[in-house]
Amino acid sequence: MHLIDIISNLSILAPTLLGAVLFTRLDGNLRLLYGLIVGTLVLEGVILYTSYNGIGNLYLFHVYTFLEFGVISVLYYRLMRMFLFRVILIVTALGFVVFSLLNLTYWESFSEFNSNQRAVEGVIVLFYLFYYAVYLMQTLELKNIEKHPYYWLTIAYVFYFLATFLLFTFSKSLIKENIQAYWFIHGAFNIFLNTMYAVVLWIGRKKQTS
Repeated sequence: MHLIDIISNLSILAPTLLGAVLFTRLDGNLRLLYGLIVGTLVLEGVILYTSYNGIGNLYLFHVYTFLEFGVISVLYYRLMRMFLFRVILIVTALGFVVFSLLNLTYWESFSEFNSNQRAVEGVIVLFYLFYYAVYLMQTLELKNIEKHPYYWLTIAYVFYFLATFLLFTFSKSLIKENIQAYWFIHGAFNIFLNTMYAVVLWIGRKKQTS
């Protein structure tokens, strides 16, 4: 295991510990996000354990994708109060579930890396992010937008999902050829995302009242 892999796996500890300290000062949406962070920590731990002991663990990436997509979908459903967007989000999310089940049945079983599912997730989440960015611009004063935690979360997700889309799209051929650059780039963006999670939790904390 390379240094970037170790740092990538450990980077989830930063938002996990910060979220635990700030939990009572987080709103419901940030607590939902924190649930994703904790779930990621657990799965990272299981992946490390199974990898160290030579146990197959590619099914865990399928599990994580469902967890990540589910939390992001619910989070942006809550944040966006436009009826049409919510309807489209529900339909799109159900479509993703159907696609994921078909993918498991015909293309990528639990014993294979879920590159198809991850690529489709990225496209859908980027669709969410685009509409939410427009919504933010229309409802918030630009001079105060940097104080909005979901503005920073959306920026983080845009960079992460844009960057990893091509990685997941071509992951099978890259992994088969044992290209270490694939895991290095993925690890770097994973560190970036976990760092941004910590930033979002810090910005979104509520001020304590005496």
